[in-house]
Amino acid sequence: MYEMWVEGYGAVTPLGSGAALLLKREELAASPAGLPQLDPSDPHMKPVRKWSSSAQYAYLAVREAISGGKASQPEQAACVVGTNYSNLEAIVSLDRDARQYGVNHANPGIFPETVLNAIGGHLAEKFELRGVNVTLSDGDATGWKLMRYAIDLLQDGRAGEVMVCMVNRFPPEPFRNGGLPCSFRRESVSALRLSCRGSSQGIRLRVDEQAAVNAGHDRQEAIPPWSLPLALVHAALLVDQGVRPYVELVMREQEMLVFGLDKPAMREGADA
Repeated sequence: MYEMWVEGYGAVTPLGSGAALLLKREELAASPAGLPQLDPSDPHMKPVRKWSSSAQYAYLAVREAISGGKASQPEQAACVVGTNYSNLEAIVSLDRDARQYGVNHANPGIFPETVLNAIGGHLAEKFELRGVNVTLSDGDATGWKLMRYAIDLLQDGRAGEVMVCMVNRFPPEPFRNGGLPCSFRRESVSALRLSCRGSSQGIRLRVDEQAAVNAGHDRQEAIPPWSLPLALVHAALLVDQGVRPYVELVMREQEMLVFGLDKPAMREGADA
């Protein structure tokens, strides 16, 4: 078993920006599949207006997770991003620009967004995450591998905290009929600020690879690998707001992993 702490979390869903919107289950189920349009006139978005929309959504989720501040120890703060299709938006835009104005006159400002790790670079600069910076992309397994990588960084002492950001976005229109796979039915961006040391406000996260699954546990939920980061944000929200003293998530598809979240003091009070 490995123990770490969730020190912050954030999300952007079709309902808008803010992890608390995950509690509106019925509204979310009836919402459009895509993320809401960003408002270019929003003054909060001015510093990132030149980023791709995927990077801007990631900025909103991470800003919430880090509570509007910056890493406490920048040199020990890692950034791990998971994404599959977020760079295709910029590739389509650059291609359109080149067709309209010619290859030699296409907007050079679009090109940096075409690389898959652009989001990680933007987040690292904006929030002073100067440690390990990695972008993972492996289809539906990305969410699970994202968390696995973050756990390894903390466990091996290569980071004191890790900002995890999962970007689940559909391929842009020109690619949607090309057979690019994605199992999620709605777009989302989720962020978790993980630490090896807990604060008074932190949520304990225990990860057990050997735990026997207790099928009768009424708090246990099985989740697919692609949704793991968002499911952990939702679980942290439930614990943080006192809706549940303890939440247990199980992922069975890639390897058996059991994630248990609680606030020790709150759980002791509930069990008393």
